[in-house]
Amino acid sequence: LAKLSESLQIKESSAFSPQDKHLYHESRKVLLQYQDLVAARFIETLATALPLQDGAAGGSAGAPRRLDHLSLDDLELMDDSQVHETVEQGRVLQIVKMAVDEDLVTFNALLSSARELAVVRPDANPLRPDVLVQSLMRALETLHVDPAIRSNWFHCGAVALGQEVQQLYQDLSTWLMSQGVQPAGYVV
Repeated sequence: LAKLSESLQIKESSAFSPQDKHLYHESRKVLLQYQDLVAARFIETLATALPLQDGAAGGSAGAPRRLDHLSLDDLELMDDSQVHETVEQGRVLQIVKMAVDEDLVTFNALLSSARELAVVRPDANPLRPDVLVQSLMRALETLHVDPAIRSNWFHCGAVALGQEVQQLYQDLSTWLMSQGVQPAGYVV
């Protein structure tokens, strides 16, 4: 959240139009107002998403929509705001995935081994980028914040989120290796 606030401040100071300056200023002001609540709600939504990862097949009514399995038929059943949020979520997820790609491979291999799996199963990772991004999106949806401000947070914070998730995977991988965990193998 600190990196997002910093990014919004940089955008505000470099914006040319008064409307853009105002939007970045308001986005930063609202973020500062809600930052503790954002953190708490993210932890809550992530905690509720984690049990779904092990036992459920992901098809239950309360399970988050998998963005990598989204079809045009799904989009046709949504109103404009839902389509916009889904596209926004997909964009943020792509940015995060690009940032963590290499570290995610390492973490998945170590985590699979720690879970006593003979081969790497990326779907067995409860901290996959899609779970983290969807948990953050759900947490932000619970706040009474103007959708334009929330969208601005996504645009300005996607790269920082990717960097934070990358650091999380690096830290967890380092810890697993310090515990003597050897990476599981990938099936070719």
